[in-house]
Amino acid sequence: MNPEEEKEFAKFLVKKQALTLQNYKACLEAQHGLKKWGIAKTLDKVIVEKNFLTEKQIGELLTEYKGGDEGLIPNYRIIKKLGEGAMGEVYSAIDLNNDNRPVAIKILDPHLGKNKATAKRFLQEARLCIEKLNHQHIVKGYEVGYEAERDFFFYVMELIEGGNLRTVLKEKGIFSEPLALKILLQMSYALEHAYQFNLIHRDIKPDNIMLTKLGDAKLCDLGLARNWEDQDLSLTRTGTVMGTPFYISPEAADGLKLDNRSDIYSLGATIYHTVVGHVPFDGPNAGIVLNRHRKDPLVPPIELRLDISVGFSAIIEMMMAKSPKDRYQTPMALSDDIKKLQNGYAPQALLKLKESYGIVETIRKPKDSRASGTLEAVLVSDTEEFGYSKALETVKVKEDFISGIKRHDTVEEYRLDDQDPSNFDSFIHINPYKKKKPILAPFFTSAEHRMLEKTHAKSKLLAIGAAMVCVILLLLIAVVFLVLKIIQN
Repeated sequence: MNPEEEKEFAKFLVKKQALTLQNYKACLEAQHGLKKWGIAKTLDKVIVEKNFLTEKQIGELLTEYKGGDEGLIPNYRIIKKLGEGAMGEVYSAIDLNNDNRPVAIKILDPHLGKNKATAKRFLQEARLCIEKLNHQHIVKGYEVGYEAERDFFFYVMELIEGGNLRTVLKEKGIFSEPLALKILLQMSYALEHAYQFNLIHRDIKPDNIMLTKLGDAKLCDLGLARNWEDQDLSLTRTGTVMGTPFYISPEAADGLKLDNRSDIYSLGATIYHTVVGHVPFDGPNAGIVLNRHRKDPLVPPIELRLDISVGFSAIIEMMMAKSPKDRYQTPMALSDDIKKLQNGYAPQALLKLKESYGIVETIRKPKDSRASGTLEAVLVSDTEEFGYSKALETVKVKEDFISGIKRHDTVEEYRLDDQDPSNFDSFIHINPYKKKKPILAPFFTSAEHRMLEKTHAKSKLLAIGAAMVCVILLLLIAVVFLVLKIIQN
């Protein structure tokens, strides 16, 4: 510290009542006396030597005065802990070598780098991410390194002022369709950028998607979610599976080689959580959850959230197909489908899964016609805080007065991207009332369908009973009439 900083630090100590004004003056006199003999000592050293404070106490107070710890990682001042995950802890910090810019530093658990081969692979890929990745929807990495004295790896990255999807979901509740679509599109752009360099995230989840104060989404931890022991789930931290099982793809659960389609699955599971309010597959332990990802059929999100469009539900279902070959094959294909839905066109996912959604009717309209309903419902409008848009209904929901079951009450219309050069456009109608056979999704859940069947069965029994009563009454009236005739004769 220079003399001016020492003076300010002394004021801080007196204000904190860690040092009396009298003792401070005594330290200044001692410091000046030593200078006369050619001995230069900082004020903090003099305070310790005069036994006014211990070295530990002066160190803690100096850290508090500076607003952080400069001793953990060279050239960085740690400010505060932001959070903790399966791979380590995250801190906010100041980059002292770059105009004191604010940064986030992830300090990885030491056990993750014990194997030299995996540590080398981690450093290579993390550096590749830092050097190559530069995208507005990916958290920028600045530096990766190893602190030998304390034996840990660290990763320095852009500090995002905002919360991750899990935090926002907890504070704000489930996301509207426009907001979820906006986040999904931005994340598909992030995966497109990573795809160019053949980089796979491997651990996409709500915690790893940040929302800025302006409502933009940023993917973080690219270059960190690594295949440490050739199996994504082989390492655990305090008994938890590395690579969160709630969003993991079936092939990752099986320890198979992964590609970008695994990230598409995990992103689908993440968006599913944000619009439905819970994870797609749950269970009492990681093994059961992993097995459900492998084998259990997905409950379409529209069965659990009736006010989203069938097009949006179909996109999530296609992202989360069990087999990678049934999903979007690239992030570009995913982003194209999202943009189709946002502009009122039928996404490929809906056309692929149309049999699950009822009868599809194709109609023709003049070129000037616009798609109704879906177009206005899912276009991203002006955003409020965290990108939340004003309430927009994609489908009206009514409650059946007999069964008490909520159901869709609107035909959804989508324009077809048929590239027809004529003066007409093609549209498809998803009509819940014109089904060739009973369809469970999306208009009724499996449970609701069973309830309906019970209701219909009861209604049939009541009708039969009423008919029998009427027949018996008619027979009784006929018998009475005949008896009266006989008596009169």
